[in-house]
Amino acid sequence: MKTLPLTILVTLLLTSGIRAEGPGLGPDKLYARGPVVLLRLTDEQKVFLATERATPLEAAMKLTPEQSAKIEQGFALKTTLLEVWDTRDGQSDCGCRSTNIALRFSDDFIEVLKDYLEPDAEAIALWKEFGEE
Repeated sequence: MKTLPLTILVTLLLTSGIRAEGPGLGPDKLYARGPVVLLRLTDEQKVFLATERATPLEAAMKLTPEQSAKIEQGFALKTTLLEVWDTRDGQSDCGCRSTNIALRFSDDFIEVLKDYLEPDAEAIALWKEFGEE
């Protein structure tokens, strides 16, 4: 368990350049810097995303098993939670304190960004840390 904070620190250091600038969006509000997995949102997820949450961990959207499998197939990394930013509302700020980012560019679809993806345990630890500040 002592290695988890070190793993998080190393991950943040290695990706700090990418994360500090935030997700690079093209003129179409889609991610322009690397690979993505496209997911269709369920009706339940749309309702979840329409509700404000107090902390990053509370705001993490749960994936369906099929969505999680699609991410694992595309990126060889399993995750079940995403932090969804709505680019239609201009959310594309600095990503240095964010992880497992997905960009919602329409009512029905999100892009999952490989550059910001972590296993659940690391993402939850970061969200808990950032939510307590």
